[in-house]
Amino acid sequence: MRFAHAMKRTTPAPSAGAKKLPAGFHRTPDWSILRPGDRIIIRSSDDVTVAGQVDALTSDGSLMWVVPDGGPARKMYYFIDNEEIWSARQPGS
Repeated sequence: MRFAHAMKRTTPAPSAGAKKLPAGFHRTPDWSILRPGDRIIIRSSDDVTVAGQVDALTSDGSLMWVVPDGGPARKMYYFIDNEEIWSARQPGS
């Protein structure tokens, strides 16, 4: 199910941790372009950084399950929680 309105982030500037990202990673404000298996980095509003792999997500990108590196259990992230997602996936790829 898709939202009637486009979900967009209003924060254009990258976080301070953006300089430490692997080559080819960029801010991914539209979670719906991600696919299971994609490597991502999550930066939360309290500057906690989590690296991991997308396990599953809803088709509209409103929530996503991530298996963190070194973690046994996946965690659910909600789009409305304003997490920064960084990935190597480009729109349309």
